[in-house]
Amino acid sequence: MKPKIAIIGGGSLRTLGLIHDWAMQGAVADGSVVTVMDLDGRRAGIVGGLARRMPEVRGRDLVVEETTDLARALDGADFVYNVIRVGGVDAMERDTRIGVRYGFHGHDDFGPSAAMIVLRTAPVIQRLTRAMEQHCPRAWLLNFTNPVPFIVRIVREVSSLRVMGLCGGDQNQLWDIPTTLGWPAGPCHDLAYRGAGLDHFSWSLELTHKGRDFYPELLEAAKRLDRERLPYYCRMSLDVLDLYGKWLSCSAHCFHWTHHDEMLDRRRRDFEAVDVGRESNRADLQERMMNEAEQVLAGSPDSPFWEQPALASLRSKPDLPALGIKVMRAMCRDSSEEMMVNMHAPDAVGNLPGDGILCVSACLRRDGPHPLRFEKVPEAIAPLMRQILAYQGALARVAIAGGRRELEAAIFMDPMMRSVKTVRAMLDELLSANRPWLRAELLR
Repeated sequence: MKPKIAIIGGGSLRTLGLIHDWAMQGAVADGSVVTVMDLDGRRAGIVGGLARRMPEVRGRDLVVEETTDLARALDGADFVYNVIRVGGVDAMERDTRIGVRYGFHGHDDFGPSAAMIVLRTAPVIQRLTRAMEQHCPRAWLLNFTNPVPFIVRIVREVSSLRVMGLCGGDQNQLWDIPTTLGWPAGPCHDLAYRGAGLDHFSWSLELTHKGRDFYPELLEAAKRLDRERLPYYCRMSLDVLDLYGKWLSCSAHCFHWTHHDEMLDRRRRDFEAVDVGRESNRADLQERMMNEAEQVLAGSPDSPFWEQPALASLRSKPDLPALGIKVMRAMCRDSSEEMMVNMHAPDAVGNLPGDGILCVSACLRRDGPHPLRFEKVPEAIAPLMRQILAYQGALARVAIAGGRRELEAAIFMDPMMRSVKTVRAMLDELLSANRPWLRAELLR
């Protein structure tokens, strides 16, 4: 198999890391074509031009091209790698600030800001699915656009395309557990896990260290730790471990559901730091890095590639490539390698409904992911997870065809929403700010 890979929304420097990781996969990458597609021709040109200079690509039987034409990118593709961000970082940051003012934590995967991303992205995703049905109907759509499970749910609602959602946040525990326990810095490859749940709210239902069940040792060690000396995300992980007896796979802002108010306070402080100039906002930082990368492209092609400041942080570790690269490698090799993906897996978890998109350990084969089966997620948290899945479905349906009234009802299914009056006032502001991207029915 000599795959063609279309990276949609690929005009980001992070795409260089993906292309590097793909080029490092040996024979699997030989003869492949990687097409970087972005509506911003300047950004696509910078990424494509730098990728062809990459030492791991030069001299290889690997073609990297760029385009602003979606049909050209998709024609004959085997994998469509979706990383679009409708409205950009600016819109996400603005919506997050609005939510914070009304008392709600958010990011691109949780809260009111994530709901707006779903509404902005749905029309674009529907156009993408129609184009795929015309140009590459048998391709796998690998969705990285957050909030991942909502976007996957929309694709399944409007098409019969093969789709899975990818995040990779579950790999954080290879660093977080060693940090929590005072081990040498991660990643710790002696740790292994299998799990299930929701994206950014999944559980390591099986956790081993050097092949042995690690939970007895972890639970005992947790009793002796001086928690106040630990980073906040380690302290939160231990809080959750105390409550449910299992390790929550992700960290950082992924504690939205269990530490909402603490995360809200952290988000407020983040914005205060930007407002007083202690930190740069993400949009300004990304544009500065892109300008630096453009200067690199204009310079000598013989300059040491990865020593350039704009590029130095983009490579993955050789033994831990990007999740999407691992997925494509496993499918091309038909290797049955296990990893966690977001997918429709009706019988994967005994105490979660089968109609939503779950994050679950799966074997990746040539024909796609085959989910493992688990008896249950922690029973005490399962009702909350079932409610979140109901919200996932309701918001996806509204994003496709609903109006303002249906949106209010769907948003109020988010377990963090507590006041109809507050939700309506917040929606007025959010919908007004997002007017250019939204269907007219949502604005009435």
